[in-house]
Amino acid sequence: MENTKKENKELVKRYPFLLPRNVWTDKIPEDYDYSYTLFDEVPDMWRKKFGKQMLEELREILVEGNYLKKYRILQIKEKFATLRIYSGAIPVSISDKYDAWENKYSDLSESTCFFCGADSEDFTSGWILPACKECLAKPYNERKVMSDD
Repeated sequence: MENTKKENKELVKRYPFLLPRNVWTDKIPEDYDYSYTLFDEVPDMWRKKFGKQMLEELREILVEGNYLKKYRILQIKEKFATLRIYSGAIPVSISDKYDAWENKYSDLSESTCFFCGADSEDFTSGWILPACKECLAKPYNERKVMSDD
């Protein structure tokens, strides 16, 4: 757990928007101990497949707009088989780049298997969950989530 907290401190230092905050007051919880960040809300396979790249690209956009410390993520989740990131307002000066970034990772998540991380345009699960045919052919408890390697 201490290693996780150390890693999360470094993550939040580079990406301050991953620090959990109350969506109404913008305050950090009093008992926050770095045992988690908002990055933990990204489903595993997407976090492993393109999570760091996604964060770094977002950071570059926010730095360009001088908005890194002001940007707030309200929620991250999978919805309708795509990655959704709900956030506060974005300055007009970077809104086009931000929208392109958001669309890029929504589209990428839609074509990345939820279980094994395989890239495919040929998923058979419809809007419920992006899964490749190989993973869908296996019983649920035998589907393997992509490793960190």
